[in-house]
Amino acid sequence: MTDHSTGVTTEKRRALTPFLALALLLGTLALGACNTMEGAGDDLSAAGDAMSDSAEDNKGY
Repeated sequence: MTDHSTGVTTEKRRALTPFLALALLLGTLALGACNTMEGAGDDLSAAGDAMSDSAEDNKGY
């Protein structure tokens, strides 16, 4: 049976559904990982700034 508006058969649609679901899941996880890595980068940057400030404050000259 073919959907005449798209030309896609029901069998093809059923076969593609799990792949589409997997693609959406992986895309969601990838975006979440980007946000997590951005936050980790911000944290590391703040730690580096704090260490630099502390080093400047404790120089003997």
